[in-house]
Amino acid sequence: MTLEEADKKIEFILQMQAQFEANIGKLRDSQATLTASVVDIAGVLRESVRITDERFTRLADAQQAADDRMSRFDDQMIRLADAQQAADDRMSRFDDQMIRLADAQQAADDRMSRFDDQMIRLADAQQAADDRMSRFDDRMIRLGEAQRAADERQTRLDTIMSELAEAGKATDDRLNALINVVERHITGPDHSPQSQ
Repeated sequence: MTLEEADKKIEFILQMQAQFEANIGKLRDSQATLTASVVDIAGVLRESVRITDERFTRLADAQQAADDRMSRFDDQMIRLADAQQAADDRMSRFDDQMIRLADAQQAADDRMSRFDDQMIRLADAQQAADDRMSRFDDRMIRLGEAQRAADERQTRLDTIMSELAEAGKATDDRLNALINVVERHITGPDHSPQSQ
C-alpha cells in the first residue's frame, strides 16, 4: 500500500471517528430527553398509584368499619338474647330460692329453740366452771404461800450450810495445828524423827 492510500484510509477512519462522535453526542442528547420524559411519566404514574391506593384504602377502611359495626350489632343481639335467657333462668332460680328460704327459715326457728336450750346448759356449765376456778385460785394461793415458805427454809438451810462450811474450815485449821504439836512432841525436842 502506498503512502497516499494509507493517508486516505487514515483520513477516512478519522472522518468516520468524527461522524461516530457526532452521532454519540446526538444519542446522548436524545437519551437525556428520553430520561427526563420517563422521569415525568414515572412521577405521574406514582401519583396516580398513590391516589388510587388512598381511595382503595379509604374504601377498605369504610368496608371494615361497616363490617365491625355489623359484628358489634350481631354481638349485641346475641348478648341481648343471652341476657333475656339469663333473666328467665334467674327468675326460675329465684322462685326455687324463695321456697328453699321458707324451708330454711323453719329450720332456723327449730335451731334457735335448740340453741336456747344449749345456752341454758352452757350457762349452768359456766357457773360450775367458775366455781372450780375459784377453788383452783384458792389452791394456787396456798401453793404460792407454801412455795414462799419452802424458799425461806431453803435460804435458812443455805445459810446454815455456809456456817457449817466455815466452822469445818476452822476445825480443820485447829486439827492441823494439833497434829503439828503432836508430831513435834513425838519427834522430840530437836524435831528430828526418833531412831527405831
